[in-house]
Amino acid sequence: MRIVFSAILLLLVLVNQAIAASEAVRKISDSTIRIEGPLGAETFAQVKAKFDSAITTLSVDSEGGLTSAGLDIAEFMLLHNLNVIVNGVCLSSCANYIFVAGRKKTLTRDSIVGWHGGYSNAESRGNRSLKPVLLKLEDVAIETSFPLLIP
Repeated sequence: MRIVFSAILLLLVLVNQAIAASEAVRKISDSTIRIEGPLGAETFAQVKAKFDSAITTLSVDSEGGLTSAGLDIAEFMLLHNLNVIVNGVCLSSCANYIFVAGRKKTLTRDSIVGWHGGYSNAESRGNRSLKPVLLKLEDVAIETSFPLLIP
């Protein structure tokens, strides 16, 4: 009986995680795609699947995640000239790449953007050259000004 209960509990946990993962990227209006949660291996593919020509904005609430996912999304944002809205948190690879890539950057009240570190050579092994994307992001960061509020 204990084994059956444990198996059912495990199944419920796995189903719940699968549902949460599948809802991490969703279209919340005709012009906005929303990312909630960590940037995982499937996040970029989910963003591309939800994208259409009416999309102008990416709304985020993410603690970060895979550098490659952040860079892929940032490159896509640059290609399509997308705005970014932080409604919650945008940390780590979300801040380092997605926030910086936004054409227009908006933070809602009580939102947080937190940067740290950056892309390392150790992470690039076996990946395509990311230098062009990083240079574009650097240009966007230099050309864009947004107020930083320090309490």
